[in-house]
Amino acid sequence: MRNDEINRLVSSADEAWAQVTDAVPIDENWGMFSYGDAPAALGGGFGAFAWFEDRASMLKFIEEVLPFSPRGPDNRDPLPIMDAVSAVIKDIRNDSLSLEQGREKLNKELEGCSQIEWWGTFRELRGGISPYSRKLINKFRQHLTDDENINEISTGPISDNELAEFKDYLMTYGV
Repeated sequence: MRNDEINRLVSSADEAWAQVTDAVPIDENWGMFSYGDAPAALGGGFGAFAWFEDRASMLKFIEEVLPFSPRGPDNRDPLPIMDAVSAVIKDIRNDSLSLEQGREKLNKELEGCSQIEWWGTFRELRGGISPYSRKLINKFRQHLTDDENINEISTGPISDNELAEFKDYLMTYGV
């Protein structure tokens, strides 16, 4: 593949990020929190939630976008990364790997480019089902109190009354 084709794929991947990070999730949507794994001087460390209609759409996005955006070191060829990511996604799709095993394998293949810290449904995230979601809910509720001295606030599910503010919080989390 020529450099101009790779540059086109990178540009297309960058545009795809904008679409999924602007989405407002509903309970059935699948999503992920991913951050750039490059050194801070190269733009790494910034993260965002991305939301999709379903699991298949999320896996397709990971396969087509994450090998190209965010970019890893300039001297790193994204094509072998793309092939490795495609192989892991295939194993997830055919249930040869659990979601957690797949996420861990993807993170190894994407090292230096991006990392997926969490993935699942919005219902799972707002429900406080995983350690990640409980930590995030705690941070959200700390944010609401404006009291940095509070270490632990309820990590219970996000109520319907909190839902709109929680969604707003997710839009800027990691940025």
